[in-house]
Amino acid sequence: MDEQELARRCARGDNAARRELYETYDSRLLALCRRYAVDAAEAEDLMQDAFVKIFRIIGRFRWMHPGSLYSWMARVTLNQAFDSARKRKRLALQSAPFIAAMAYLNANGTSISPGVKSNASNTLPFVLAANTLYPEAVNHYTHDLPLTLGLSVRLDLSPRIGVESGLEYAYLHSVEESVAGRLDQRLHFIGIPLRADVSLWKWQRFGLYLGMGVKMEKCVSATLGRISCEEPRLQWSAEAFGGIQYRIGSRAQLYFQPELSYYFTRTDLVTYRTEHPLGVSLHVGLRFDL
Repeated sequence: MDEQELARRCARGDNAARRELYETYDSRLLALCRRYAVDAAEAEDLMQDAFVKIFRIIGRFRWMHPGSLYSWMARVTLNQAFDSARKRKRLALQSAPFIAAMAYLNANGTSISPGVKSNASNTLPFVLAANTLYPEAVNHYTHDLPLTLGLSVRLDLSPRIGVESGLEYAYLHSVEESVAGRLDQRLHFIGIPLRADVSLWKWQRFGLYLGMGVKMEKCVSATLGRISCEEPRLQWSAEAFGGIQYRIGSRAQLYFQPELSYYFTRTDLVTYRTEHPLGVSLHVGLRFDL
């Protein structure tokens, strides 16, 4: 079975496909874990935790080229290993999901204990049971409000109405918590907006305005823990905003602009935008008049 089909079947919950995935990659992922674990037993624990997460989130995997499935799995596994290396303590074999998984397996005639050496035949049922019994314990996300910095140019169409475009940088930060620990997630976007606005009020160097527009963004960097991730899709959004600006010269203004945006496309990683496609962000930047 090729890796695309294997990933699709795993995402549908096919246990035969999950067994094949486990047996194909367990030794390679275990070798990664051994680089960061304090001993062989911890490396085996890390690998089990990694497969729990892989089976839970494999629906997010996007095939790019031959070998991309292993690359994606290695990133997930290394996140577990780096987190463990930092904390230097055993991960969650004594947590409720794993205790429940053991009870489930024992009740169904399958026995496994933390002291048993891991291999494809005796740890896969344990991993699958942890997924089945405790799906809600795998991931919880806390998102900060997105922050955007901009540099734009504006063209007046009338004394009160104008259009603008430029470049914007957006920063999205989230914290992912699971039975395996806590990871920081950081995404960096570069975007090109196209907006129209109307001036509501001016006094000396200050001004208030309202507007609306659209924006295209590309993720230029994404990290989960210390591992780089790929976010290949463009992000498209529509927006409405209001702001205050301060003129610092004949053709330049500083602006502060709260914005309400709706995102038509989603990131593969779970972010503020995926959980709140209609959401608020804060924009600050420098605007030049043409």
